[in-house]
Amino acid sequence: MSNLPKNENFEPPDELDGAEVILWAYNPEKPFFMMQYVDGTDYKPIHGFAICRCKGAELFYKVSCDSAWNVENDSDHASIEDAVKAANDLSKEPITWNKKGSLI
Repeated sequence: MSNLPKNENFEPPDELDGAEVILWAYNPEKPFFMMQYVDGTDYKPIHGFAICRCKGAELFYKVSCDSAWNVENDSDHASIEDAVKAANDLSKEPITWNKKGSLI
């Protein structure tokens, strides 16, 4: 069950960078982590994660997004489980995953 406020729509679009969103998570209050420049200074807070897949592709993508679902980074993974683990490893906050279109 999700803990998102009932009157807020934090769900991402159906696709991010041309890949279909399968799972997503969003934290409107605290970023999951802070992207940093090479020198270690903070760059951008990441409030959204999505696990995506391009049609016909074997790989899954862990996508890191800002608060408006703009893609800031992605990484490819052999399975959904690996992509979820990659997000969990990055996050400093608990992640509640949602299935696109409905709650898990």
